[in-house]
Parts: sequence; C-alpha cells; structure tokens
Amino acid sequence: MTPEEFVAAEAAKPFVRAVNDCTMMCDRWVQLKRGVSPVQAGGIVYHDDVTAMALESRIAQLMNRAMRRAGLRKTDNPQSGDVGLAVFGKNIGPAILVGDVWITRHREGLVAVPRANYWKAWAVCERDT
Repeated sequence: MTPEEFVAAEAAKPFVRAVNDCTMMCDRWVQLKRGVSPVQAGGIVYHDDVTAMALESRIAQLMNRAMRRAGLRKTDNPQSGDVGLAVFGKNIGPAILVGDVWITRHREGLVAVPRANYWKAWAVCERDT
C-alpha cells in the first residue's frame, strides 16, 4: 500500500480520539510497514481529549522514545512514507510524509503542511542503499 492509498483510506474514517487521530494514524502506518506499534513500544496511553491534551507538551519526548523503542531511526532526509513531527501554525503533531507534504489528522480533518515544516522525522520505508 502506498502512502497516498493509506491516507485516502484513513480520511474516510471519522475522527475519534485515541482511535482515529494523528497519533493512531501514524501508528497504523508504521505497523503496516514495519510490523511494530510505536504507541505500544513507547507506552503512549491516552483515551480522550483530556488525557491527550495532558500529553501534548511532551509529544516530542514521547515520539522520540516510541520510535526508538520501535526500532526506527531518525532521518534528516525524510522520504514519502516516513513519519515525523510536523509543525503547523503553533501546533506540532505526528504526521506521514506523502509526496511533498506532511499529512496529519485532527478533529477538523486532514491537514497538509509543506515538506520543510517538520521538527524530526523517522525512516519508515525501506531505502535503496
């Protein structure tokens, strides 16, 4: 499945916190491609808006730990299909690089931000070496 196909399928799902949100969308993508759940590996636990917002200030720390424990390495040259922390406005959140845009998911729907608007990224898809 390509990143475009995956995101299109995710867009058809209704937003549900801790089920169909930005974190869980990225988690499903990594599971599909790498067979591991960063959410489970990193011990990221939240159930609703209140518990999700309590984690918001630590999102970078939580993502670093989760991705490291899931066996993903950081990349300074993200490729389509990689996962990162995208910056949009005053927000930062888990996103999938699809072509030249980071796609993240929020209550209002999918949000696309330019490729350059990321803080950290992790290689998910195989690289030619």
